[in-house]
Amino acid sequence: MAANPLRTSAPVRMLRSRLRRRDEEHVEAPAASALLAEGDERAEPEPQALPIPRPPQPSLRKRAVTLLFGWCNCEARQFKSRHEVAANTTLQMMVYFNAYLSCVWAIGWLLIFSWKLGVFGAPIYVVLITPVLYFGWLVLEPIRLALGYLGNLHERVSWLGSNRC
Repeated sequence: MAANPLRTSAPVRMLRSRLRRRDEEHVEAPAASALLAEGDERAEPEPQALPIPRPPQPSLRKRAVTLLFGWCNCEARQFKSRHEVAANTTLQMMVYFNAYLSCVWAIGWLLIFSWKLGVFGAPIYVVLITPVLYFGWLVLEPIRLALGYLGNLHERVSWLGSNRC
């Protein structure tokens, strides 16, 4: 059985009747000034239009940044994703630079430790325990940096536990 295209459903008819009733109830009343006689003392003057407030001026810092960097249209280059990105840029930068700093620290530690052993007389427990701790750090630090780097990029919070201090 084919549906009649001119026939509307019950919810549509109900909505149309509600709209008609609402329009009939809200018929504009004549203005109050038109009801009063022109010479009547009770007539109130027409209200003046309120001035439109000016928006607050941006600070000097914001204007300088806009002047210096406004030409690059940075907003158009922003990455827009369907999903919220939870990766932390500051953490990513810290892990990245920490990798280079760890290499410098490892080489510097070896040089200073060998210099201290040559200049100062160290007890035997310092000579044995300190290199063991150093090599333990040397094995665990790349693992910690890799977990922090990949955990932040892949948004795996459980991998970031190694970067908490």
